[in-house]
Amino acid sequence: MSVTIFTVSVAFLLLAGATIWRAFRFEPHHPKVHVHTISVPQWRTGTELRLLQLSDLHLWRLTAFHRRVVDAAAALDPDLIVVTGDYAESAEGLSALADLIAELKRLAPVYAVLGDNDQDNPEWERKLEAVFARSEVPVLRNSARLLSVDDEAMLLIGTDDPNTGRSRVEAAEGEALRLVRTRGVADDLDAVYTVVLAHSPEIVTEARPWMDLILTGHTHGGQICLPGGIALYTNTPACRGFSSGMYRLTGDGRLYVHRGIGTARIPARLFCPPEVTLFHLQGAAGQTEEA
Repeated sequence: MSVTIFTVSVAFLLLAGATIWRAFRFEPHHPKVHVHTISVPQWRTGTELRLLQLSDLHLWRLTAFHRRVVDAAAALDPDLIVVTGDYAESAEGLSALADLIAELKRLAPVYAVLGDNDQDNPEWERKLEAVFARSEVPVLRNSARLLSVDDEAMLLIGTDDPNTGRSRVEAAEGEALRLVRTRGVADDLDAVYTVVLAHSPEIVTEARPWMDLILTGHTHGGQICLPGGIALYTNTPACRGFSSGMYRLTGDGRLYVHRGIGTARIPARLFCPPEVTLFHLQGAAGQTEEA
């Protein structure tokens, strides 16, 4: 009996030790790469865009891990990079953010939106905005950009953080409509492929039919999960159930919830590794989609 108890105790301690090692020493430092191919019905065959997303950097300083993130991003050969909030945790983190953004800009143009942590206080928010301004990275705050992709049009819309009630979809929609009409691209937003950036998946409470692909973060995928990536907590009271990965919305719309790069509260991840994600957008005719 005592031998059995001893064996079980040893096994339990080994399992606990292995879990702790995985959560604190291994998983947070090894990003996974995900590639999603999406057909764009508004584009002709041959038109394509490689759109890379990073989220929730939570930088304290630059490490070898961040070098692996940049290397993974470079290997994906993006045409456009978007970052979706929660960037830095200290003054050194702000400096690290500037360095990391510089590395990303060598790969492709970068656009950003702010997260809840980025707006904890006005002074911190101003410092972050100054980093992006010096880096010449547009921060989309309930605003829109009309981009050209092989002579086809794409709208890139960024909302302010929905988790803290700052998103204003109507304002972004109005600007987007003015852009497409003024430039003679279309009379309504349904005719233009539209990518929406928001920090939190709670933006789905304001989703519109013209939102083709919504890219978010905030949840960290749960950060500490049960096996299979089952999230225990996501801090999304306005839309529970969207923890990580791709979700189909009403109609042809999609929501993607990025697991993020960094960590919050504790420097650990379990069954929820950080990710670098590429969306390969392709003209729909004759193309095969892999959601």
